[in-house]
Amino acid sequence: MIETPGAPAEKEQPVRRLAVSFTVGVAAVLTAALAQPAAAYPPSPPGESVTRDHLAQLTVAAEGSMDGYDRDLFPHWSPHEGTCDTRESVLKRDGSGVAVDGSCQPTSGS
Repeated sequence: MIETPGAPAEKEQPVRRLAVSFTVGVAAVLTAALAQPAAAYPPSPPGESVTRDHLAQLTVAAEGSMDGYDRDLFPHWSPHEGTCDTRESVLKRDGSGVAVDGSCQPTSGS
């Protein structure tokens, strides 16, 4: 039998393809079989005595200087819908009988 320069490589191609296909298939089956949804739950809240102990460890500082504070750096009441900001939108959503004027300021309700 006379071997030609490309013949051994041609015989290896089907075997290589089969090996790669088998490996990918096994990896897919193992991934599917071993993958489970995360079972993470928040911890239970601490008991009353632990909570009181933690609260007792807090330090309440005396009111200090407001030098350097700029409320404009904290735009927490950003526009939400139309002229209403987030606060006003929540008041309308969660309040009872809330009525607003043309600039979305609450005029009645609770």
